[in-house]
Amino acid sequence: MQIIVGGWIGRKYMPYDANFRPEFVPRRYRDIVARDAVLYPLVQFDRRTRSEDPRVIAATKQAVNMWRARTLELRDLSWAAAQGSADSGANPVDYMRNCRPNFVSMYPRTRTCKAWHICPFCWGRMVQTVYDTVDGAFPDTSLVEEPVAAVLDAQATTVLAAGERKRRAIVMNSGDVRVAADGKRRRITPLSSRHFPYHLVTACIRSTFSARESLPNLVDSFCKTRGRIRDIGFTGALVLTTVEHRTNQWHLSHRYLLMLSPGTVIPPTFSSVAGYKYVEHPTRREVMNAVARTCKYPRSMMVGDPKNSVKILHAISGRRLRALYGCFRNTRQYD
Repeated sequence: MQIIVGGWIGRKYMPYDANFRPEFVPRRYRDIVARDAVLYPLVQFDRRTRSEDPRVIAATKQAVNMWRARTLELRDLSWAAAQGSADSGANPVDYMRNCRPNFVSMYPRTRTCKAWHICPFCWGRMVQTVYDTVDGAFPDTSLVEEPVAAVLDAQATTVLAAGERKRRAIVMNSGDVRVAADGKRRRITPLSSRHFPYHLVTACIRSTFSARESLPNLVDSFCKTRGRIRDIGFTGALVLTTVEHRTNQWHLSHRYLLMLSPGTVIPPTFSSVAGYKYVEHPTRREVMNAVARTCKYPRSMMVGDPKNSVKILHAISGRRLRALYGCFRNTRQYD
């Protein structure tokens, strides 16, 4: 694998880009959720053609081009994370422009830029981490007995994609019950037929402010209000804070995803907010949709005025925009 790093020509920095080549479109649950939350809203993908691999690959390439163009705009507007110097051999903008796409498996395997607040690919990895946390917290209702003998590779009927979560990967048929890669027998049911014993709540609390107000002060005061859900007896909770600029106004949002035991009372002040949705005994498909809805990528960061994007990035720098509570906390944090 050859990676070409940009360099300085006179006083102008000239970046070089990796030539990403598609390998396959991953079909894991976490990959589907990441595309629903980031890729499709970003490129305004047609819902009727989401299952077609060539269109998914084309949309991913479009996202790569959009991100590469945005990194140069952010660098020219003095975004601190994209600044480099002629004395250093590498430049941060190179790693950002060549951040490894995750909606489609591609070569070469470049490093990630970790700028998840704006990079669509790192945001997608954050969504995958969140989904793994939420999905792992809901009880596994497919388990039917104790572990059995390990399955031989020769018996496998489905090739597992790299990085597949073995607990969910099915490799051998056995009637209505199949043996997973971890050696446990599980019932195989469609996404819409397996119901979890807990309940699921999603909601969004929004506030709008004039663009003339100080954005750092707004972010500081708004982030302090996300803890209002502590009065709810949730089992697990996710709170994601987003900041966008639309129509000469700052739009700040707290997006909530709650895992509740049956019978938990929701205060009217919370159940009356925009986007409130209560699902009793959700299916896996409903859990996937809830994570994608809660973690939807803020498209205006990519297609809006880059000056406003830089203001937002500077205002949220060092702030914690994602909080996990209860049983959702046992995972790596993206702060």
